[in-house]
Amino acid sequence: MPSAPGVTVLATDEFWYRVSGIADFRPRLLRASTTLAWLAKESFGSRIQGEARGAFGDGDGRLNLDALATVGDAQPQPGLEDGLLDY
Repeated sequence: MPSAPGVTVLATDEFWYRVSGIADFRPRLLRASTTLAWLAKESFGSRIQGEARGAFGDGDGRLNLDALATVGDAQPQPGLEDGLLDY
């Protein structure tokens, strides 16, 4: 993708070489990111599903709407009088 003079395009091989000093860093980064995403899905996906079923399931594989609707305590929302927009 061509860019205007003086504009560095962050997705180019040249940019990643300048940042890392490794000629094929961008494809390596892409491969590593793809692999890590797959590993995370495999590792955490079933755990997250199990936790969700435990927290929101009714034991028969259906959603327990009461459990889903009452998770956590309601937190008071700040108003303008509480300095919501103060910087």
